Amino acid sequence: MVMKLSEYIQDAGLGPKAFGKKVGVSRQTIHLWMAGKAMPSVKMIRNIEQATDGKVGFNDFVS
Repeated sequence: MVMKLSEYIQDAGLGPKAFGKKVGVSRQTIHLWMAGKAMPSVKMIRNIEQATDGKVGFNDFVS
Protein backbone atom coordinates (compact mmCIF):
# COMPACT_ATOMS: atom_id res chain seq x y z
CA MET A 1 0.00 0.00 0.00
CA VAL A 2 1.35 3.40 -0.97
CA MET A 3 0.50 6.43 1.16
CA LYS A 4 1.40 10.05 1.66
CA LEU A 5 3.98 11.00 4.25
CA SER A 6 1.42 12.70 6.50
CA GLU A 7 -0.78 9.57 6.44
CA TYR A 8 2.18 7.36 7.30
CA ILE A 9 3.27 9.56 10.20
CA GLN A 10 -0.26 9.60 11.61
CA ASP A 11 -0.86 5.86 11.13
CA ALA A 12 2.51 5.02 12.70
CA GLY A 13 1.68 7.13 15.75
CA LEU A 14 4.66 9.38 15.15
CA GLY A 15 4.91 13.13 15.10
CA PRO A 16 6.94 15.20 12.64
CA LYS A 17 9.72 15.54 15.23
CA ALA A 18 10.03 11.78 15.78
CA PHE A 19 9.91 10.97 12.07
CA GLY A 20 12.41 13.73 11.32
CA LYS A 21 14.80 12.24 13.83
CA LYS A 22 14.31 8.83 12.20
CA VAL A 23 15.35 10.13 8.76
CA GLY A 24 17.82 12.81 9.90
CA VAL A 25 16.00 16.11 9.34
CA SER A 26 14.22 18.69 11.48
CA ARG A 27 10.51 18.70 12.26
CA GLN A 28 10.25 21.92 10.27
CA THR A 29 11.52 20.11 7.19
CA ILE A 30 8.96 17.35 7.71
CA HIS A 31 6.23 20.01 7.96
CA LEU A 32 7.38 21.56 4.66
CA TRP A 33 7.31 18.18 2.92
CA MET A 34 3.88 17.35 4.33
CA ALA A 35 2.52 20.72 3.19
CA GLY A 36 4.00 20.32 -0.29
CA LYS A 37 6.10 23.46 0.14
CA ALA A 38 9.39 21.61 -0.33
CA MET A 39 10.49 18.33 -1.82
CA PRO A 40 13.10 16.02 -0.34
CA SER A 41 16.22 15.16 -2.30
CA VAL A 42 16.44 11.82 -4.08
CA LYS A 43 18.79 10.60 -1.34
CA MET A 44 16.31 11.66 1.34
CA ILE A 45 13.43 9.96 -0.50
CA ARG A 46 15.45 6.73 -0.34
CA ASN A 47 15.83 7.27 3.43
CA ILE A 48 12.07 7.85 3.71
CA GLU A 49 11.36 4.67 1.72
CA GLN A 50 13.59 2.70 4.09
CA ALA A 51 12.12 4.29 7.22
CA THR A 52 8.56 3.55 6.05
CA ASP A 53 9.26 0.03 4.74
CA GLY A 54 8.44 1.24 1.24
CA LYS A 55 5.05 2.69 2.15
CA VAL A 56 6.13 6.22 1.17
CA GLY A 57 8.31 6.70 -1.89
CA PHE A 58 9.22 8.92 -4.81
CA ASN A 59 5.78 8.85 -6.43
CA ASP A 60 4.24 10.25 -3.27
CA PHE A 61 6.18 13.48 -3.71
CA VAL A 62 5.46 14.11 -7.39
CA SER A 63 2.11 14.93 -8.86
